[in-house]
Amino acid sequence: QVEYKARWEGIPVSHVNPRGTSSKCPNCDSHLIELEGRRVVCPSCRQSGDRDVIASRNIMAALVRAARPSRGSREGEPRRQEKASNSRSRWMEVSVGDGPES
Repeated sequence: QVEYKARWEGIPVSHVNPRGTSSKCPNCDSHLIELEGRRVVCPSCRQSGDRDVIASRNIMAALVRAARPSRGSREGEPRRQEKASNSRSRWMEVSVGDGPES
């Protein structure tokens, strides 16, 4: 249902495999050590936090890496925009990225 609603509003949807995202440090990629409850700590950089928050940071980083231009592509090349099924969508005006595309 969430994917359907996002597409209706013209919001792009991406999928990331969540496997391992709560066991890797988002700062230095070291393996995290479990503490009591849902807390984890990195033995290398001492970053600590809730497993779910750490996982969400790693998922966001994976999405950002996937959105970067691939090697060999032209940096200023415009990206394809999806059209909303709902033509009056307020989300069509929102752009996520480095700045206005020309």
